[in-house]
Amino acid sequence: MKLIIWFLNVVQFLAIYLLFFALFFYGIVEFLPPEIGLTGEGVFPIIAIGIALSQWKLYNRLSNYIISKFK
Repeated sequence: MKLIIWFLNVVQFLAIYLLFFALFFYGIVEFLPPEIGLTGEGVFPIIAIGIALSQWKLYNRLSNYIISKFK
């Protein structure tokens, strides 16, 4: 059971990460001004991972809800 929950959590994490990374990749979100010397190519993947990981408890609840519907 825990394996299924972890699998669903990882799938949800990857979906959110790829969504946020795609927003930057396609140029929709460009929030770093070029004069500070940081490029989004190095910073934005780390930010996307942080955003995706911050929702881990929500993923857990959603995974448990999905499993309870199929029992």
